[in-house]
Amino acid sequence: MRIGRVDAVSTTSLLRPWMGIILRMRLMTSLLRCAHMRGYRWLKAEGVGAQDAHYDQPSENEYHYLPSEDAPYDQPFEDFISDAGWQDTAHNNSYGDATQEMSQDLPRADGRDYQEHEMSQDAPGLDGQDYDEHLSNGASGSVPSHRPENGPWPSGNVPTQGPSPQRYTARTRRYPPMVIGFTNGHNRGPKDRKTRKLHRSVRKMMKEKLGFGSKRKPSQPHPPAAIDDIARFLEGGPGADMDNLQLDLITTSDGIRSHWNADAAKKFAAEFLQRVDNCWFGENVFHEHHLTSQHIRELFLTRIRYFRELYRSKYFPASDQVHQLRKALDRRTSRRLSLHKLRKRMCRDYEPGLQRVLEHVDDEMISEDETDIEHTRAAGIKVFRRVRKTWVNPELTSIFHNLLDVHLYRMNVFAQFGAGNQFRQRINHPSASKSHTGVVVGLPVNFYNSGWLRRRSPEEISELRCEPLIDLTPFTARLPR
Repeated sequence: MRIGRVDAVSTTSLLRPWMGIILRMRLMTSLLRCAHMRGYRWLKAEGVGAQDAHYDQPSENEYHYLPSEDAPYDQPFEDFISDAGWQDTAHNNSYGDATQEMSQDLPRADGRDYQEHEMSQDAPGLDGQDYDEHLSNGASGSVPSHRPENGPWPSGNVPTQGPSPQRYTARTRRYPPMVIGFTNGHNRGPKDRKTRKLHRSVRKMMKEKLGFGSKRKPSQPHPPAAIDDIARFLEGGPGADMDNLQLDLITTSDGIRSHWNADAAKKFAAEFLQRVDNCWFGENVFHEHHLTSQHIRELFLTRIRYFRELYRSKYFPASDQVHQLRKALDRRTSRRLSLHKLRKRMCRDYEPGLQRVLEHVDDEMISEDETDIEHTRAAGIKVFRRVRKTWVNPELTSIFHNLLDVHLYRMNVFAQFGAGNQFRQRINHPSASKSHTGVVVGLPVNFYNSGWLRRRSPEEISELRCEPLIDLTPFTARLPR
């Protein structure tokens, strides 16, 4: 009777060795796939022909060469900026082209850029072990030697002048208006998933190099660069060390235009792109046209302001009162942005005709006319007190308040609000107004208060850059009388 019985314990013990074999086979398959991709990149960089490597030969337009020279560090800063021509996107100041400020880029065999002067015969290859040994010897992530200067050109197709490389075009940010109190709108194009992944990876690697620990295990970061080290660097001494990275938070107000930080950004970009080659972040996780030395340097420099605040909180913590005020401002800003997003959703769901109007305004236009009173005297009641902006057309404000905000308090079929915190009540405060607030430029002319416009000078009118008016009559006719 026991001959046909299957023992579950014995079956599990028989399958256990096979499960281990299957797991090892899957691991070997993954390693072979990764080695195959590395070998393909190495052979492509070495210029091995299709008859030897069984790969297609690169096209003629795949390789470019940009001869140039590094920007010297011993010249005055103004001459350095004029020669470099770099653009400070964080402060809307034009400094020209960044290609010559932090040395020119040499396109690699796969279309990405590296610095020409970092091409060294002693640099390691794509093997991760060689790269780790190279870094352990004190090097700073230079470019591998298998990147030839003039590229592995196909036989018989050696161009005399390569085509212009495809540069990454950042999201445009216009120059600020010349009139104090005027400001550009906040609306900018959204980032896609790969762009957000790249920015997150750059920020994470900067935290690693600067000595910041994780949120669960915070650690004391490396101190900022000393003024003596910066002075020696400007006289020709060594710059930033990637094994003990330090930022210059002294010589400039924002840290972006510092020569020390520019040199650190150059070394950081080389090591980051080396990690990309070594499949550190995975395969095909970033846009190929973003993986240039110039773009990585710009990402590094624009994030110095974020780390400046982290250093300030670490070494110079604010008092409890200042800390509470900052938290209150952050909460108000968060609610203001959330309200703007909610109005967009209500416009899409209930007032589609207002979408054209809402496209021309942003959170600065329709949300900052409300001042928050967090600690209200009435228990359990949270309110926003609306404060009128003198430069905004009152009809436009009434349209948003009466045609969109009424949908924020809709109930379900059971006459109940949804889950979560309820929207704050908003009440008008006619006795108060804000006149010295940021005036958004580039709006349709009838979005501004006509009386406020008549008091502007011709120079201020030209700086407003008004667009043609949009008919608001269909919406004002629906307002309550």
